[in-house]
Amino acid sequence: MTWNLFLYTLNLEFYTTPYMKNISGIQQGIALDIDDTLSWTCREWVDHIFREFGNPENLSKGEFAKKYHLVQNAQYFQRDDVLARCMQFCYDERYYQELPSIEDALPAINEISRIIPIVAYLTTRPELLRKITDEWLVRHNFPAVPLIMNPHEFSHGITATWKSKALEERYPMILGIIDDNPSICEGLSSEYRGTVFLYGHGDADVPHPRSIACSDWNDVAKKITEHYLCQSSERVK
Repeated sequence: MTWNLFLYTLNLEFYTTPYMKNISGIQQGIALDIDDTLSWTCREWVDHIFREFGNPENLSKGEFAKKYHLVQNAQYFQRDDVLARCMQFCYDERYYQELPSIEDALPAINEISRIIPIVAYLTTRPELLRKITDEWLVRHNFPAVPLIMNPHEFSHGITATWKSKALEERYPMILGIIDDNPSICEGLSSEYRGTVFLYGHGDADVPHPRSIACSDWNDVAKKITEHYLCQSSERVK
């Protein structure tokens, strides 16, 4: 069976199951992360870092992003001056405005939306970046759904913990998230029943029993389909 035919067959079954709304009539679905899930944030920011602080491994910005995911994950950039510069990026609208979108994200999201609704964005970006973030999402034609933003100042430990808590507290309305950063799993309790689809990761990177590694956006779409097909089948047994 071809992938498209498989999806068509799945849709016929899926829309006869109760995933779309819970008993209160409010739509359930999954959330999307933004940075390095929808936008090439690290890849673009590290280009500035290379120009200012050098490129010890002589990596392209794409190679660096694939290897490290975040600037601070490279040991040679775990320096106060580099981290201070990254913190400046975090609060400067100019560095968000022109971020390119990840090429395969939107087609995959459109496919995923036929399986399970996208109901929110959940990002560690602070509230002061709401306007520029909304504008970016509209410009790149991503779904028009609520944007849940970090109410705190940027701090890698605090923001990661906040995001995990925000996700878990919103279950079962938000059934899971597509996110590139495994740190979201570290703050989830053992009782969390949702699913984290880790974009851009191999199976060795799975840090939580409720997380599923996905190598790229095509793999995300495939694994979400398989996951919710399995759950749909269990519901109708």
